[in-house]
Amino acid sequence: MFLKKLFYPFVCIALSGLFFTACDDDEGFPEGDTPGDGKVVEAIIVNEGQWQKNLGSLSVIYKDGTSNIDVFRQVNNRPLGDQTQDITCINDMYFVPLGSSQKVEVVDPSTFESKGTILFEQPSMPQHIVAISDNKAVVSDLKNQLTVISTVAPYGKATECIPVESVVSYMLMAEGKLFAMTQDGVMVYNPDALAAGPVKKFSDVVPMTDKTKFNLDKRGILWVLGWEGSDGTGYPNGQDGLTLTGINTQTLEVAKKMNIPVATGAGIKSGDIVPYPSFSFPRTDMVEDDIYFTVRTASEDGSDENSLLSVFVFNTQNFEYRHVIDCKNVQTMYGFGVSPAREIYVLDCLDFSPLLGYAHQYKADGSVVSINVGVFPTDVYFPDKHK
Repeated sequence: MFLKKLFYPFVCIALSGLFFTACDDDEGFPEGDTPGDGKVVEAIIVNEGQWQKNLGSLSVIYKDGTSNIDVFRQVNNRPLGDQTQDITCINDMYFVPLGSSQKVEVVDPSTFESKGTILFEQPSMPQHIVAISDNKAVVSDLKNQLTVISTVAPYGKATECIPVESVVSYMLMAEGKLFAMTQDGVMVYNPDALAAGPVKKFSDVVPMTDKTKFNLDKRGILWVLGWEGSDGTGYPNGQDGLTLTGINTQTLEVAKKMNIPVATGAGIKSGDIVPYPSFSFPRTDMVEDDIYFTVRTASEDGSDENSLLSVFVFNTQNFEYRHVIDCKNVQTMYGFGVSPAREIYVLDCLDFSPLLGYAHQYKADGSVVSINVGVFPTDVYFPDKHK
C-alpha cells in the first residue's frame, strides 16, 4: 500500500539538516521570561530542531502574550537535546522524549528545571510517551520497539525494551488497554503483557501519518483520521476522501466511519477539499466533543495547485463537519493544536529551513498573532487542557 511509504515521511526531514546551516548548539536564542518570574503558561511548543545540532527545544507562550523561545536552555544552562518529539505530564512532571539523543528528559512544569534524564541503553529513537500505571510509562520508538520507563524518582535508565512488529507513533490508554498507531493500522495491547503482542489489530484503520493524533471522545470512542482510496492504494492514487473512523475502546469494534469527500478534476470549486501535496498532511486536535483537523481547500479560482491550508471541525455527537477558518499566512505547517478556548495554533517550519519557526495563533475575534518559536516546531501542548 503506497500510504505506508508516506506514513513516516518526516524521518527524512530529520536528515535535511545535513544540507543546511544553522546556529550552533552553544549560541542559544534570545532569552525571555521564565515561569519563575510569575508568568502563567498558555502553550508549550515542542521544537524538533535541526538534526545533530542539539537545537531541540521547548518554547513557552504566556497568557499575557509574551514568550520564551528556549526556556529549558535558559533555566538549565544547557540544551535540551536533539530532536524533541513530544511532551506529556505524568505524576506532576513533564516527560520529554528526544529522538536522536536517545533519552527522555524529566522537567519540572513550574520552573522547567531538569529533574532527571532517562537514558536508553539500547539503540533507539524515542518518539512519544504514555503512562500505563502509577509508576510506569511506555515510550514508542522508530526502531520497532516499545520501552518501559519509570515515572517516579529515581528514574534510572530505560532497560525494558520490547520488540514490536510495526513502528509505533502515538499511543493512548483507554479502558485499561494501550492503543498504538502504526503504519499497519491501529494495534491494541495489554499494557501488562506488551511482549505478547497486540490482542487486536485494526488493519483497515490506517492513520494518515504519525502526525495525526488519536482523539478520544467522552463516550469512549477513539477517532482516527485517514484516507479513503477507491483502488485500495491510499494517497495519492484513488484518493476519494478523508475518513474518520471511531473505535469503541470497550468492545474493540468499529462504531462509526465517516467519509469526507475530496474534489478532483474539472469539477473543483472554491472551498472544496482537495488532495494534499507532499509533506502537508492533516493534523488533528480535540476540544470537548469537537475534533479539529486540517485540510487543503481549492483557491478562489477553483485551483488545487494554489490550495489553501484550512481548518474544519467534526462533532463526535452529531457527526457533522464544517469549515472553520482559512490559514493564508502559513508557509509550511508542521504542527497544529487547539487551545481549551478554541484558539487555533498552526506551527510553521518555513519550508523546512533551519530557522526559527512561527506559532500562528488564530483568535476567536478573527485576529492572527504570529510568535517566533524554535526550529522545526512540531507540536503544541496546552497545560490547561491536561489538568
